[in-house]
Order: sequence, then C-alpha cells, then structure tokens
Amino acid sequence: MVYHAPADMRYFPPLGGGPPLSATVGVASSVVVQAAPGRKQLTLTNDSDTIIYVSRGDEARLNAGLRLNANGGTLTDSVDALGRIYNGPWSAISSVAAKILLISEDR
Repeated sequence: MVYHAPADMRYFPPLGGGPPLSATVGVASSVVVQAAPGRKQLTLTNDSDTIIYVSRGDEARLNAGLRLNANGGTLTDSVDALGRIYNGPWSAISSVAAKILLISEDR
C-alpha cells in the first residue's frame, strides 16, 4: 500500500534541540537572542517575579511589544503554514533589574 499525501500537505522535519539557555534582563533593553538564519522554533519563558517585555529586533520597550507575565509567562515562535519564521534578534526589558528569561531555540 502506498500513501499519497495531499498536494498542500507540507513535511516539517523534526526539530533539533539546542542547549537550554538563559539571559539576565534588566531595566535597559538588551538583545537576548541573536539572529539565527536556521531557526525553526524559539521559546522564551519568564522565570522571574516581574513582567518582562520582549520584542523582535534590537530594542524592547516597557509596556510595548510582547508581554511575558511573571512566574512562567511563555512565548513560542515557530514556523507558519508556509514554513517561515522570524530569524532576527529578540530583545527584552524589565522594570526591575536582574530578572531571568529562559531560552530554548531549535535550529
């Protein structure tokens, strides 16, 4: 028996897990994930007691962009239906210094 997939079905190979990482986020915006042309998935998790804001690009701002709530707020960016994903840098900022952002990136 031969299985034929519909023409619009796309195959996505399994993700290759990268090492677990973390970044210290403070009151000044900083790049927490560098650009990665081969990125397949990115997960950011707030491991602190304070809200962290993240943004695509080189600058994050308080009360703007994507909000990661305290104690586990998570964002996962993965390929869309066309196989595209943002491969540029991600930045983060917090209203309190020395907060931890957990990073998991698959390439």
